[in-house]
Amino acid sequence: MMENIDIECVKIGEQLWATKNLDVNRFRNGDLIPHLEFDEEWIVAEKKGQPAWCYYDNDPRGLAPEGWHIPTDKE
Repeated sequence: MMENIDIECVKIGEQLWATKNLDVNRFRNGDLIPHLEFDEEWIVAEKKGQPAWCYYDNDPRGLAPEGWHIPTDKE
């Protein structure tokens, strides 16, 4: 069951979709997600298994509010 959260959404079929892209820089628990801009930073973060975000091709992990998820390619 979804929490009562303030996200504008639209119903398509049986699914609810957020009307805006996810735009966060912290996990739900408040931990900061570092913003990386350069390939070298991404290589280091990947080797250390550290989270990060950027404006393209981000691999989100626990970013969506409780009860929501990032849609899959199939969805």
